[in-house]
Amino acid sequence: MLFSLVVVGVKSQGTNNCENSYNCDVSDDKFMVKVTCARNDDGTFEDCSCEEGGQSCPQDGSWYDGVNATNIETKCEEICKGETKFGDDSKQCAFYKYVQNNQFQDPPNAKMCYIMNEDQCASTGSTCQPSHCNSGGVNCNGVDPVTTTPAPDATLCTVVDGFKYDPSGDNLHWQCVKADGTSKFDIYAGDYSTSSVPAGTVCSTHRCYLYPDPPISDTETTPKPTATSAAPPTSGAPPTSGAPPTSPGPRSVKSNAPRSYESEDRHNYFLSYGCLPVADENSGITTWQWVSTRGEGVEYEDAVLVEGKLKEPICSASPLVLDKNNYNQEGLMITCTDSQVTFNEDGNPQIIAPNVCIMTCDFFPVLTIFPDWKVYADEEENKGEKVWFFNMEDGLTYGGETEGEITNEVAKNLISCW
Repeated sequence: MLFSLVVVGVKSQGTNNCENSYNCDVSDDKFMVKVTCARNDDGTFEDCSCEEGGQSCPQDGSWYDGVNATNIETKCEEICKGETKFGDDSKQCAFYKYVQNNQFQDPPNAKMCYIMNEDQCASTGSTCQPSHCNSGGVNCNGVDPVTTTPAPDATLCTVVDGFKYDPSGDNLHWQCVKADGTSKFDIYAGDYSTSSVPAGTVCSTHRCYLYPDPPISDTETTPKPTATSAAPPTSGAPPTSGAPPTSPGPRSVKSNAPRSYESEDRHNYFLSYGCLPVADENSGITTWQWVSTRGEGVEYEDAVLVEGKLKEPICSASPLVLDKNNYNQEGLMITCTDSQVTFNEDGNPQIIAPNVCIMTCDFFPVLTIFPDWKVYADEEENKGEKVWFFNMEDGLTYGGETEGEITNEVAKNLISCW
């Protein structure tokens, strides 16, 4: 299903004319109704009354009860923010304007409150001096529209069925905070497959080289575990939990501001998704949905969402490609816990993650092969790469090492018996 979505706050009705709200044009009945407090020759004011403009006055005059010449300026805004609807179209007030005429205008020295709907205040009047005029819009912030968000009961930020903290393979795990940015939210603690997480929740994962921000361009090299040194993993044994460390925290909510990096080849590798308001550009309907909070065009939704529901994304090591001739050696055997050795498009044998494999030579255990997080030197950029490691059995060594990282180049000599 294809449709156009925009992540924004929702502009309230009647905001298109906010730019005119400081001085709405009310000439030629460009208003629904007005409340007038006429002034007598002796300087006293008559009781205020409703006069028709583009709409008829409501028969029940309680909507302007208590309005008098003393308070009409402040009451004008209150009336507009009320629940009263005007005319056969049941229009609600969106703009208001208080004006006191001078002695040469008709009616002289009268005080008036103009009530306008969302389609009015389409232009500015001749003058509006603060001493005798006050104009504004209930959904305007000065001359700008007020941006609001839909109620949280329109929240659709759920997770896939069976969602859980899965330490068995290459899953990335989510760390979340609530909208206030100060309190953690445990997305694994409840069943959010049918009920939504709180609106405004933002979740991030451990770094993963598969999800760079900004995306890797055609002129850049696709990130792969290509280190040639045999740097040992943090533990000499294959991982049992597979759980990567948690992210240090979520990124900020999406901004259209340009991003800066230490250099052009630097990227951010944390996935970050928030439960944010999303407006359908066609229907105008707004709901809360999972949305990337990183740069524009950095969604990676296929890896993160299933029909809009959050899942644990995968961060796997690239396939470990083996030398074909070595793999065919008599007596060499590789047995794996997950998928067994397969063959790539070039016909070369390869090991696919997640996996833990044992290599034997004539049934003599030689080494264990497993993926884990790459260990970076201090000056290296941490891309969150999953790479392959080896662990020699029973005190055996390779190049003087009992454990280390396996690149495709290292594998050509290491994965061999004779």
